[in-house]
Amino acid sequence: MSVKGEIDPWQQIQAYRDGISYIESRTDLDADRIGIWGGSYSGGHAIVVSALDKRVKCMVAMTPFISGSYYVNHLQAATKNFLFRQFYADRLSRIKGEKPAMIPVATKDGKQFSAISSSHAWDFMESFKGYAPAFENLVTLKSLEMQLEYEPGYYVQNIKAIPKLFIISRNDEMIPEQLIFDAFQKASEPKKLLYIDGHHFSPYMENLQEASKMAIEWFKSNL
Repeated sequence: MSVKGEIDPWQQIQAYRDGISYIESRTDLDADRIGIWGGSYSGGHAIVVSALDKRVKCMVAMTPFISGSYYVNHLQAATKNFLFRQFYADRLSRIKGEKPAMIPVATKDGKQFSAISSSHAWDFMESFKGYAPAFENLVTLKSLEMQLEYEPGYYVQNIKAIPKLFIISRNDEMIPEQLIFDAFQKASEPKKLLYIDGHHFSPYMENLQEASKMAIEWFKSNL
């Protein structure tokens, strides 16, 4: 059963694969030229789907989420203990039939407990108002728990020899450059690494056109 405000990476991965199946069902589309493109959390999904689903023929992962354990391992002990106490308390309350615990996706100052600590995330969400006025700045606590258990970087080595483009933001405050670079190094050829100016959310905001052009040109060249 789906829960409002819950972001389950594996459910989203299945949605990608369902989309691929839909393309296969269309006689007016070429199912032998399927490429997938994901950014941030979905950038991690693009990696996983490309590894699991051999129908994918080309991939773009933009500022991709690579490793949940990286963040857990870099937490201070007190913070880690607090976080896991919250996770376990939420699991207990859920099993009792109570409502899931909710937290903000992001906060204005980036200092309060939220799913994303970057202050740029707040600006990104503010940009939703023009096209997604019903968006709520809330996500389930379990969504954060699932994110910290998610390891898309592991799957890089299992992607077959399809063209792979990785895009890194030069001043990404959320995904360390080295994490993405290490994943890129593990990927088989053919592959390419491109940089774009700005912070983590720049490719989705002020540099969206530039980032889109990078991806589109990659697909045009390789599909």
